[in-house]
Amino acid sequence: EPEEAFTTYCLVLACLCPVLLGLTLIRRIGELKWLLIFAEALHMTAILGILVYGLSNPALCGDHHEAIICPVQLVRFSTMPIFFGIVTFALEGIATVLPIERSMADPGQFK
Repeated sequence: EPEEAFTTYCLVLACLCPVLLGLTLIRRIGELKWLLIFAEALHMTAILGILVYGLSNPALCGDHHEAIICPVQLVRFSTMPIFFGIVTFALEGIATVLPIERSMADPGQFK
C-alpha cells in the first residue's frame, strides 16, 4: 500500500505542475483576482467544515455508557517547531510582496 500511495502522490504532483507553471506566467496580479477570491472561498469553506465537524463530534473519553469530553492539551512543546514553520510559511507572502511593491517605478499598476 505505501507504493500505491506514493504513485498517487506523484500523479497529483504531475497534474498540478502544468497548472502552477501556467499561473507563474501571469504578469499582472490583477488578473489573478478571481482565482484568489475562489481560493479564499475554499479556505473559508474548509475552516467552516472543520468547525462544524469539531463542534458536532467532540473527542470523547471513557466507554460509550459514560462518555466525557477529553481534556485538551493546549501547548505541546514537541510540536512547537512545526507550529513556527507553518506560521512562517503562512506569513512569508507579506514580507515578499511589500518590498516588491515599494521598489516598483509605478506602484499604481500593482492592482
